[in-house]
This record gives sequence, structure tokens and C-alpha cells, in this order.
Amino acid sequence: MNKSSYVGIAAAVILLGSAALSRAADAAPDTPGPIAALPWLHEGTVLTYSKHAAYVPGKPITWKQNDDGDWIDPATGKSYDKLINYGTSAPFIGQIKVVSLDGNSAALENSAFGLEQNLGFADPVLQSPGPPLVAEVAGNSFWELPSVLAGEASDASKGKLVTQVSWPMGDQKIDAIKIQITTDDLYQMEIFDRKTGICVHVASAWVSGPDGDTEITRSDLIRLRRLAIPWEGEPIPQGVIKTDAMHYVGEIKKGGAFANLPAQTVMMNFAVKNRGQRWILFDTQAMVSGLMVATPAVVYGPGEFGGMWIGPKAAATFTAGQVLDEDPDTKMKTVVSKVTDKAVEITSSNLSSGRAYVYDLASGIQAAWGEYDGPTQTTQTMRRQEARP
Repeated sequence: MNKSSYVGIAAAVILLGSAALSRAADAAPDTPGPIAALPWLHEGTVLTYSKHAAYVPGKPITWKQNDDGDWIDPATGKSYDKLINYGTSAPFIGQIKVVSLDGNSAALENSAFGLEQNLGFADPVLQSPGPPLVAEVAGNSFWELPSVLAGEASDASKGKLVTQVSWPMGDQKIDAIKIQITTDDLYQMEIFDRKTGICVHVASAWVSGPDGDTEITRSDLIRLRRLAIPWEGEPIPQGVIKTDAMHYVGEIKKGGAFANLPAQTVMMNFAVKNRGQRWILFDTQAMVSGLMVATPAVVYGPGEFGGMWIGPKAAATFTAGQVLDEDPDTKMKTVVSKVTDKAVEITSSNLSSGRAYVYDLASGIQAAWGEYDGPTQTTQTMRRQEARP
């Protein structure tokens, strides 16, 4: 599917009108405290990792009782089926985006892209979002203050070993801190850049389940960059600040072997779970063809493309075809795909998948969105309703 054909997915659901809303008085916050010790950290910062995950079953073979099974236990006369438990593994790209910095908190968006060249998709395939996180700026799973890392020490009682190492990053090496944790059922190694505090490598293996299944993961930082967000200096729109919930309706249309099936109706409600000055965490609830489906929480802030809102002042200057971002790792290209006198559409897509977002120019609020998934050939379009359906 090419980019030009994808642009039309959300264009048909542009909201044609909305009352103008005033904006908050304050723009981006000052950066005191721990943020000052992390000069690379900004709203719009993106940490991109190469990731691998594998599953090794504890029992390669299990037996399931079945009266018509191929194997009969001579001791009991019962019949069983022989089941082979295969291991699995998968590579993918993971991204952590800093969508908001708010005092001592950072709102982080977690996204993943599958690497599915074996299925004919040359570009990474956008997956469903991972769990959002509102983390401490001073320290979390992705970085620590360099001053804190300098004080890390081994602790044999906790199975903790801390060493200073030289770690390869591309064609260079960095001074790093290696922290290893070893227990009866867990091994984890983390490598932190001593200068920036960023976690550049994680490897882990742990045993889970009654049969001793082993899960193995590896994560390596491949790029740190900062998105150029046109509205980064604008206040959050008042319509967003005052909202407690948002409601969207639309449809899902499957392709491939299911192309002849009718589209399924979708209703999705966003309810504010928590909020800061520059971020909002929503619980979501969706119904597909009248049935409840599990949907994740989401967090939004100004430091992202495709969020719940954009800055109306910046959006008023957009022109169709304007390129906002090109991600060198996921191959997602973000462009202003359509502009009318009332709305603007922004599309992020590559040759495998993509999403389009429509924003009301008066309020800056997301009025509609559409998405396309290459492997399943599924499209979804959603449109905001001012009142809950």
C-alpha cells in the first residue's frame, strides 16, 4: 500500500466545524531539578531500541489425555495425544517517546514495530501501543541520573554486582556502568552510559510457570533523537485541559480472506484517569459490534505526533505536503497530508502500516483518526462525537 492511497483513510471523516476555544496562559515549563542534570532530555526525545524476545518451554513434550489419542499408557489403559512445545523468538523495534516533562515527572509513550520481512513487509510494521508510563525524571527503567549511577555499589546479599566497563556503541565505545542481578529464577544485566545516564543495553532471562518455562529478552539502544514538534512552545488548548472524557465512533474493515465480511461498528471512550500540567492519562473502553474488547490505557502530551491534540497556532501555518518528520529506523514519514479551512490531517506511514490524524483547527483537538495494518489488511476509521453516544 503506498502513502498516497493511505492518505484518504481519514480524510473522509474530517470534522467540518467546531467552536473556537481559548488556550492556557502558560507554555512549556521551566526545567529545574533533575532535568538540568540530563541535558539531552526534552519533550519529543525518542529512544529507539533493537529488541529480541524468546520463549523456551520447560518441557519440550507434554501429554494430553484423549480417548482417541495415539499413545496408550500400558499401566492405566488411558489414551493420550503427544504435544510438542515449540519455542518462539522475534525481533522488533521499540521506541520510548517523551511526550511530556512536567516538574519531576516524564510521561512516556511506548510503541513497537514488528520486523516481518519474511512475510513480505520490507518496512517495520506498527503494532498496538504498549503500556504508557508516567515516570520519575530522576530515575526509571530507561535512564538514571549520572550522580546516582556513580554511587551504585555491589551487594552480594541481593545478588547485585556493579562494575565499570567499556561498552560498544556503533563504531565507538562508551564508559559505562554494568549492573547485574542474579537470583534463583532471574538474571538481568543493565548497561548505563556514565555520561548521559541512559540505559543502552538490557539482557534478561527468567523462569516462569509451573513447567519452568524460560523467557529471554535483549534490548540495545540504537538511536537517541529529538522530534521537531512545531507546537512545542504553545500552551495546551483549554478544551483539552477542561475535558474529563472523549468519545469516538467508527468502523473496522478487514481485508484478505475476510474482505467479504461487512465492516464492524466501533465505539471508543476515553476517560481521564490521571493528569499533570502537561500530560493526560486516559483509560479506554471499546465496543466492537456491540461486544466489549480489551483496550490499553494511553498517555498524551505535546511532545508527539498523533496525540490527542496539536497547537492551533502552528497548525494554522501548515501546508499540504509539508514533511514534519522522517524516522530513520521505523521508516515512518510524518507529513501534513491535507488542509482545509477547518481541519488539518497529519499522516505517519511507511510501506507496511500507517495512521492518519485529523485535528480541528479552531481547538487543536483530534477530531478523527484512521489506521492501516499491512499484514492483516485491516483499516479502522474513527470520528469524535461531542456527546457520548
